[in-house]
Amino acid sequence: MPIIDGFDFLELYAKLKNELKKDTQIYVLSSTLDPDEIDRINGNNYITGFLSKPFPTEEFKIILMQKLTDYSKTRFTCVKAL
Repeated sequence: MPIIDGFDFLELYAKLKNELKKDTQIYVLSSTLDPDEIDRINGNNYITGFLSKPFPTEEFKIILMQKLTDYSKTRFTCVKAL
């Protein structure tokens, strides 16, 4: 049994310094069907996306590839600027 749940984690995460949070993206993977919980997840500014269980493998691959592409473009631009 977990010590804290995802919402507890987000409360603690919110207290971190912005410098630590600036490049972090949080995706929630949950089996919840509770509309209040889904609204709470979607309303949180720290959450980048919500994925429902069962785990959407193909959707995750698309998100991951897009993030890697965006990351490599950003890194290339920074190196090029130097």
